[in-house]
Amino acid sequence: MTRASLFALSLLTLSGCGNQLSGTIDDLEVGEFADGIYFELRYVEDGIDQHDLFVWLMPMEDSCTVFPSLLSGLADARTAIDEQSLAAEDYCAMWDSVWTEHMDTAPFWMARYALRARPRGADAGVTGSYPWLSRTSVNDNPVFDADLARYETPSFAACASEFEGDSLYGPTIHAATGGTIEVTDHTSDEEMSGRIDLSFEAGEASGTFETTFCPGAADWPLEFGLGL
Repeated sequence: MTRASLFALSLLTLSGCGNQLSGTIDDLEVGEFADGIYFELRYVEDGIDQHDLFVWLMPMEDSCTVFPSLLSGLADARTAIDEQSLAAEDYCAMWDSVWTEHMDTAPFWMARYALRARPRGADAGVTGSYPWLSRTSVNDNPVFDADLARYETPSFAACASEFEGDSLYGPTIHAATGGTIEVTDHTSDEEMSGRIDLSFEAGEASGTFETTFCPGAADWPLEFGLGL
């Protein structure tokens, strides 16, 4: 069976599944995400209308509200180290509590897709196919870039290890090296859905996304952990 046939079969299997990536990266299965959101930005650059789209596949439900709250809680815990002179044990208990209040504490994935449609007239839509853009190339057509982040369990032990300077808690980032994203449906500032076919140095993944608009997602970080 050809790669194209496998991709078509995977999309058929994933049809209606919402936010999901089927594939193996670094010998780890990706799978389903709890939520999908997107943000869109319109602006004029050198006299040309631009329209950028950012898709996030997230490990927690209601991520438009929950993710900023998680980041705020982690930042507050970090600040408390100095303000309250917290010992490692007390700080990591606080850190662990922030995680468990916001999501399941297990290994998780996050995905970020950046789509740029250019040049684009004011009345043009955003549906259609977006090929991958090499980080070092210049392209005046609709293009995308993508990153997939893998986090290990945000455990008390992981916190203690970083607090003592033994290791850093954070994700392994897998940058896309090829593929296509197709936007199939889009209602401005409301919802967007489509299909994904991605290649990475450490594997491949394909799937679907069904996202809702989140105005606060413009500057979300892909890498976070102890604080920001």
